[in-house]
Amino acid sequence: SYNPPPLVQWSSSLDLRSSEVSSDFNTLVSSQVENDIALKKLYKHGILRVFNVPTDHDGQWALSECFSGGGKDPVDAREKSVYFSNSGPMKTLYGSTWSTSTSSSLQGASTSTADSAYTSDSLPLHTDMTYFHSPPGLQIFTMSQPAPNGGGRSVYRDGFEAAQKLYEEHQEAFHLLAGTHFTYRYLDADQGWHLEASGPIIEVDPTRRKEDGGPVIRSIRHNDLDRIGFLPPLTVKEEDVEGWYERIDDALDKWDNIVHNSGRVKIHLQEGEAVVVHNNRVMHARESFTLNGGARSIVGCYVSREDIESRWRATMTQKKE
Repeated sequence: SYNPPPLVQWSSSLDLRSSEVSSDFNTLVSSQVENDIALKKLYKHGILRVFNVPTDHDGQWALSECFSGGGKDPVDAREKSVYFSNSGPMKTLYGSTWSTSTSSSLQGASTSTADSAYTSDSLPLHTDMTYFHSPPGLQIFTMSQPAPNGGGRSVYRDGFEAAQKLYEEHQEAFHLLAGTHFTYRYLDADQGWHLEASGPIIEVDPTRRKEDGGPVIRSIRHNDLDRIGFLPPLTVKEEDVEGWYERIDDALDKWDNIVHNSGRVKIHLQEGEAVVVHNNRVMHARESFTLNGGARSIVGCYVSREDIESRWRATMTQKKE
């Protein structure tokens, strides 16, 4: 039977360099036991720091294989490629692997001028690909070249902890954000992309409740930069629409106050350090930085939600003797 460990909700006290949420790339890719341990760490906390990661695209592919597919790829290593492998990165509009860099010489076909990640500005906390009907399950960030002046710290926030806090302090706001479908959009005329999808900011499992009767939070979909609008449910009467929008605006304010003013963890990633983020749970952000003639470069990739959830089930299912 499927027997996952309890989720550990965390706030600003989490140490991303502790062994509780860290793994070594070399043992991760060479030992199935260590791979299983890392999968459980990632399941519990929604975040995992991996050190000694190669900063090329092959390294990102290898790391993604630890969290995707069936865990035992039947394809011979000599023949493994994007055409035959049953594991590896999720292909998105940025390709299978990607790089974000303020140095144009490091950018390839996977970069896009429509994405604010390619600037030196700060980025607010968000989850990625909110404009996908099924956003990626994981995002892998590997630092290739830190900002020269020590700026550009990475910021992370446990969305499940934030949602739980909203439920405990403002239940009406929680239910509004869980019951309203918000639309998200990505437009890039140069590359020819127009993506749209909708969903609640807080997705609640409709089939389960906690022992205390509270909701079981299934996923978070949050990106203020990509959200374009929302409509009231058909059950809202015409004369109540204005009041409904006022309550939604108030709920969003309460949510943003919790997300941005508490529980954040910051880390200045060094070259070869990666952070694997459960994109349906943990939000990420970035502090601004200045270049002073240098560059800040990150390589990475996504893993589908189906892949990582399959690996979790396979790893944490007790087999009958």
